[in-house]
Amino acid sequence: MSHVASVVLPAPATKNEEEHSNHRGGRKAYHQCGAVITELKKPAGRLTDPGTPAKHVSVNIKQAQIELFAYCKAYFACHSEDSVIAFAAAGPFWKWASVSRGDVPGWSDQLDAKELRIKQERFDAKFGKKRRLFVLGTEKSDVELTKIREACISMVSKKDHTPKVPILE
Repeated sequence: MSHVASVVLPAPATKNEEEHSNHRGGRKAYHQCGAVITELKKPAGRLTDPGTPAKHVSVNIKQAQIELFAYCKAYFACHSEDSVIAFAAAGPFWKWASVSRGDVPGWSDQLDAKELRIKQERFDAKFGKKRRLFVLGTEKSDVELTKIREACISMVSKKDHTPKVPILE
């Protein structure tokens, strides 16, 4: 999910400018940032053992969290934002966490294996207990998605988050 701020392009004076304006929908983006980083894994297969799908979902969600750890590290290296929402899903099952810059190592941090494992465990803990999975389409899921929406609005509504509108000539 991205936050984009744009302005209307000035009236085109040439055919080339008109094509450019039409291609951009008559707008120019002057700010964009990611509010949510997602990692979507495949759902559990249809297996005969009733306990196996739950195990597969848990494994897939855990793998998504591991990958989100790396994505958040890269995100904070490239963006000035102090937080982002991380969303891990396997089929209709999902978890989320609000991640701050300090929750992941810096891009150039040289951590030993123990320090890295501790950071990863703290990151994983932000997603809650293993059983705290939401299922799309349920009332509990809808409540959590509303919390994500409100967190995103709060993030992008902070003073000085969006730069001033540029003057286009």
